[in-house]
Amino acid sequence: MEPFGWSLKARREFLTNPEYERFDWMKQYPHMKVNVKVELSIQKFGRQDKSIHFKEGRE
Repeated sequence: MEPFGWSLKARREFLTNPEYERFDWMKQYPHMKVNVKVELSIQKFGRQDKSIHFKEGRE
């Protein structure tokens, strides 16, 4: 199952379950283009004792 639960929302776009199944969500999902909006709120400013290292993600 995909991690965001989008398949549940996508099902609403199909009139029937067989139509949704023919779409083959799990095959289509990895190739979908997704736009993400991020809102960030910085709560505290100051010095960090250690550097934060993030692993590179894939696009």
